[in-house]
Amino acid sequence: MIIEGGENLFKQGLTVGTWGNLSIRDPQTNLIYIKPSGMPYPDIEIDDVVVMNKDREVVEGERKPSIEYNFHIAIMNVRDDVNAV
Repeated sequence: MIIEGGENLFKQGLTVGTWGNLSIRDPQTNLIYIKPSGMPYPDIEIDDVVVMNKDREVVEGERKPSIEYNFHIAIMNVRDDVNAV
Protein backbone atom coordinates (compact mmCIF):
# COMPACT_ATOMS: atom_id res chain seq x y z
CA MET A 1 0.00 0.00 0.00
CA ILE A 2 2.92 2.37 0.59
CA ILE A 3 4.08 1.89 -2.99
CA GLU A 4 0.63 2.39 -4.52
CA GLY A 5 -0.20 5.31 -2.23
CA GLY A 6 3.10 7.00 -2.99
CA GLU A 7 2.65 6.51 -6.72
CA ASN A 8 -0.79 8.12 -6.49
CA LEU A 9 0.60 11.10 -4.56
CA PHE A 10 3.36 11.48 -7.16
CA LYS A 11 1.05 11.17 -10.19
CA GLN A 12 -1.34 13.75 -8.75
CA GLY A 13 1.51 16.21 -8.25
CA LEU A 14 1.17 16.18 -4.46
CA THR A 15 4.84 15.33 -3.96
CA VAL A 16 8.12 15.76 -5.83
CA GLY A 17 11.51 14.17 -5.35
CA THR A 18 11.81 12.63 -1.91
CA TRP A 19 9.24 14.96 -0.31
CA GLY A 20 6.29 13.64 1.60
CA ASN A 21 5.97 10.87 4.13
CA LEU A 22 3.45 8.08 4.21
CA SER A 23 2.70 5.40 6.78
CA ILE A 24 0.02 2.74 6.96
CA ARG A 25 -0.92 0.57 9.93
CA ASP A 26 -2.23 -2.95 9.51
CA PRO A 27 -5.09 -3.05 12.04
CA GLN A 28 -4.80 -6.85 12.38
CA THR A 29 -1.09 -6.98 13.26
CA ASN A 30 -0.68 -3.37 14.48
CA LEU A 31 2.50 -3.18 12.39
CA ILE A 32 3.22 0.11 10.66
CA TYR A 33 4.59 0.30 7.12
CA ILE A 34 6.59 3.46 6.49
CA LYS A 35 8.18 5.12 3.47
CA PRO A 36 11.97 4.87 3.56
CA SER A 37 13.87 8.10 4.11
CA GLY A 38 15.40 9.85 1.11
CA MET A 39 13.77 7.79 -1.63
CA PRO A 40 11.52 9.20 -4.36
CA TYR A 41 8.18 7.39 -4.50
CA PRO A 42 8.67 6.12 -8.08
CA ASP A 43 11.87 4.31 -7.00
CA ILE A 44 10.46 2.50 -3.95
CA GLU A 45 10.18 -1.28 -4.16
CA ILE A 46 8.60 -3.66 -1.66
CA ASP A 47 11.94 -4.46 0.02
CA ASP A 48 12.53 -0.73 0.64
CA VAL A 49 9.46 -0.29 2.85
CA VAL A 50 10.29 -0.16 6.58
CA VAL A 51 8.05 -2.09 8.98
CA MET A 52 7.90 -0.87 12.58
CA ASN A 53 5.95 -1.74 15.71
CA LYS A 54 4.08 0.67 18.00
CA ASP A 55 7.21 0.96 20.17
CA ARG A 56 9.08 2.50 17.21
CA GLU A 57 11.27 -0.55 16.67
CA VAL A 58 12.14 -1.69 13.15
CA VAL A 59 10.90 -5.25 12.73
CA GLU A 60 11.56 -5.58 9.01
CA GLY A 61 13.57 -3.71 6.41
CA GLU A 62 17.12 -2.52 5.96
CA ARG A 63 16.46 1.13 5.14
CA LYS A 64 16.12 4.08 7.46
CA PRO A 65 12.45 5.01 8.05
CA SER A 66 11.06 8.40 7.09
CA ILE A 67 12.26 11.17 9.38
CA GLU A 68 8.64 11.72 10.46
CA TYR A 69 8.13 8.18 11.78
CA ASN A 70 7.95 9.31 15.42
CA PHE A 71 5.12 11.70 14.60
CA HIS A 72 3.23 9.11 12.55
CA ILE A 73 3.51 6.38 15.18
CA ALA A 74 2.58 8.80 17.99
CA ILE A 75 -0.65 9.63 16.17
CA MET A 76 -1.48 5.98 15.63
CA ASN A 77 -0.69 5.14 19.25
CA VAL A 78 -3.31 7.58 20.56
CA ARG A 79 -5.86 7.21 17.75
CA ASP A 80 -7.05 3.65 17.12
CA ASP A 81 -9.21 4.94 14.27
CA VAL A 82 -6.23 6.29 12.31
CA ASN A 83 -4.53 3.69 10.12
CA ALA A 84 -2.68 5.99 7.71
CA VAL A 85 -0.78 9.25 7.90
